[in-house]
Amino acid sequence: MKKITAVIPVRQGSQRVKNKNFKRFAGKSLLEHKIDMVKRLPVDKIIVNTDSEYAISLAIKNGIEYHKRDAYYASSECTNSEYHEYLARVTPGEHILVAQVTAPLILESTYIEAIDIYNNVDCDSLMSVKPVKDFLWYEDKPINYRLDYAPNSQDLPNYFSPTFGLIICNKKSMLKDKNLICGKSYFYELNSTEAIDIDTPTDFEFAEFLYKKNRNTFNVDDFKSMVAEREKDVIAVDFDGVIHKNSKGFYDGTVYDEPIEGVKKGLEYLSKSCKLILYTCKANPKRPLINGKTGEELIWEWLDKNSLKEYISEITFEKPNVKYYIDDKAIKFESWDKIIKEFNV
Repeated sequence: MKKITAVIPVRQGSQRVKNKNFKRFAGKSLLEHKIDMVKRLPVDKIIVNTDSEYAISLAIKNGIEYHKRDAYYASSECTNSEYHEYLARVTPGEHILVAQVTAPLILESTYIEAIDIYNNVDCDSLMSVKPVKDFLWYEDKPINYRLDYAPNSQDLPNYFSPTFGLIICNKKSMLKDKNLICGKSYFYELNSTEAIDIDTPTDFEFAEFLYKKNRNTFNVDDFKSMVAEREKDVIAVDFDGVIHKNSKGFYDGTVYDEPIEGVKKGLEYLSKSCKLILYTCKANPKRPLINGKTGEELIWEWLDKNSLKEYISEITFEKPNVKYYIDDKAIKFESWDKIIKEFNV
């Protein structure tokens, strides 16, 4: 049995889906789902490799190790080859399993089978792939069929595309080739569901739909709710001074005060027809932890304590691009009774 170190790489930012690694997915973040999964696998060590203080806090909370990623290797300037070499170099052990958080539909049994294959097959790397049965063109020419003979799609030759959702590598080969597909490779084919990688907002919604459906927690009412949620207007609501009294000002960044008078009534009213996003600099993942928790965690706890959690769809530390804002600018906040009256008009 080969000794395998499982590494969960996770960046703080995301170009296409904002904060996707920490966005709530079927009840908790993608990172939390992946940590729960990997903790059940037959591996010798688990490490979260990240530049995010929030991810580090989740690793500590779950009793697993973390490696604070150098800023360059979390930036868009870093090439894949540089990153793969770096990941191999800083990860201890002879064999490395890379578990991507953006592939939440890969089953535990799939991971276990892949590990078993890697342990018993002569290979330096195992890469998850998906079959490609499409009519492919390059430079104005077909590359997997002839123009004078177009076969049925099922008769096209077998092409495979790496999904990068599940990778196991020999560390020496990974360092030498600076790639996750290294040395003698074994391609492990995933089904179409497990092969889904979250790269766009639509990917995120579809993956969450399938995740719930496959675990028998998604029903027709859930689907109707999801469609209705997408059709809602989105309102961004400031936290301090609008939801949280914030009588001492920013103070030390803690969430220390009582809710604004009338906030429950206001949020309940608005959430019936609008999706509510809470924004606050307190949720910036770069801020220091407070009592071992991130600002976002503290806010969710405060919302839950004050029976307001159900009305908020997500929390962000930057002003989102939405139709309406409730703060000291677009919609001047004075009282929740006035907000309700304005939206009635």
